[in-house]
Amino acid sequence: EALRAQRTSQALLLVIMLLMLVFGVAMALSVRARVNTQFERAYRRLEEEVAERQHAEAEQRRQAEYLSALHETSVGMMNHLDLSDLLQTILNRAVQLVGARDGFIFLADRSGEALEMAVATGQFQSSLGFRLGRGEGLSGLVLAEGRAMAVEDYGSWDGRSQDYRGPAIRALVGVPLAAGEADANGVLGVGCCAGSDGAAERAMGQAEIGILSRFAQLASIAIENAHLFAEAQGRMREIEALYRADAELYGHLNLDKVLQSLADVAVDMLQADKSSVLCWDEAGERLLARAGRGFSPATLRRMAFAAEGRLGRAVASREPVLVQDSEAEADAIAAVLAGEGVRSSIHVPIMLGG
Repeated sequence: EALRAQRTSQALLLVIMLLMLVFGVAMALSVRARVNTQFERAYRRLEEEVAERQHAEAEQRRQAEYLSALHETSVGMMNHLDLSDLLQTILNRAVQLVGARDGFIFLADRSGEALEMAVATGQFQSSLGFRLGRGEGLSGLVLAEGRAMAVEDYGSWDGRSQDYRGPAIRALVGVPLAAGEADANGVLGVGCCAGSDGAAERAMGQAEIGILSRFAQLASIAIENAHLFAEAQGRMREIEALYRADAELYGHLNLDKVLQSLADVAVDMLQADKSSVLCWDEAGERLLARAGRGFSPATLRRMAFAAEGRLGRAVASREPVLVQDSEAEADAIAAVLAGEGVRSSIHVPIMLGG
């Protein structure tokens, strides 16, 4: 009995020791799991803090670059009153601000119904001169609605221009160029084209809209100043041309010299490429070129027209006639002007004695 009791006691002791061992292992594993969980949480918090700090530093760098670009553009605004140079400076700074490579500036025509790409950088340079109507494509919509817009996938966007034949656009942002409360007179666009470095990964969204919109406000003021300077220069040229015309017209008694002076003054005043003066023949049936500037002698000899088409309208109305698309007129003078590369023209009647 004593031996059996001893064996029973030893078995119980062994079971207790095994239970204590299992409990100890479980406790150790539980502590380790809690430690690991706490470590993982602390590590994740550390990663989040590092990411937030990196994001904040990136935003600070971007803000510093933005302020630097504003300052340099302000200096450029004072140093560049030539509109084309100023537009290129503005565009280069805008593209640099958002870390892109491709960009453009569309300017509206006088009617405000059409846009033409005036300057470009990156792959958009091959599309210089491309025209859009109001409401057409992203830039046309920005002009029509007067607000910034962004398209993440331009290739699949239903509103893209069907006439555009330039490089494939991945992402695009457009912001209106408008001084104060005035209507937009242009569009600043920055995008990523297929083939540009990082084009596949670069996205365009609200952050870029915010940066470019603030930048466009300053750009609009600079453009307005350049326009005012150009208008002032134009008025000075007009006054100088009128003074010169007055001296030359009244300084000649020979009719051919007077008419040639008139042709020269028209080119100088309007900054045009060509001009001609047409006078009635002796029978009063056809208008013949008596003087010209910029046209070849052969073309001037071909200028003999009846009073029809645009010339007929000017004669009948005694008012200037403006033709934006010369070839669309399909009158006798259209073929002659097309041979000289003339796209648009203005025809002003000369009246004697009222």
